[in-house]
Amino acid sequence: MRLISGIFKGFEVKAPHAGTRPTTDRAKEGIFSHLASENMLDGVAVLDLFAGTGALGFEALSRGAHSVVLVDNAPQAYALLSDAVRRIRKLKAWDSSRMQVNVERVSAEKFVTRLEAPAEPSDQWDLVFLDPPYAFSDEAFNQLMADLDKSGKLSRVCEIVAERSSRTAIPTPPQGWSIEQSKKYGETTIYYIVRTESL
Repeated sequence: MRLISGIFKGFEVKAPHAGTRPTTDRAKEGIFSHLASENMLDGVAVLDLFAGTGALGFEALSRGAHSVVLVDNAPQAYALLSDAVRRIRKLKAWDSSRMQVNVERVSAEKFVTRLEAPAEPSDQWDLVFLDPPYAFSDEAFNQLMADLDKSGKLSRVCEIVAERSSRTAIPTPPQGWSIEQSKKYGETTIYYIVRTESL
């Protein structure tokens, strides 16, 4: 797979042989069209949980995000993500003065529960990609969103882009959040979850 737009257009992201369900190109194009229309890409800080190939996080970086944290606990996914980070940092378009990308090998649940409230608003995330395996339970999914909200690490304008099987229940956002929009792509439904209450 390759990035579809931005300064790193054409950059290859490699998928593990098993255990990863990459976002389809159609869904990815829909996601980034939506985010661009809301000006949710330029200069944002991104958290990509269950990163897998890293396609969503790297695409956001290519389109203007200034920092991306990629989280995945699978050994092969972590190795491929780390390799992708090394390769993208060697490209001419890479700008170390304004770009940052890090990979964390830990489960999404542990990563989120270990978060501490930031000292500065600039240390918060503006965009979160939440794309767990389809087998991830509805209860665990809703709890993960609640824990993210409690962490204090999500900015005032933060948007959560959640990807779920179309056969699972509609997510239940934490108090103060709501599903702004949803879009179905075959077996996948994308939910755009935003704050309804100010911080």
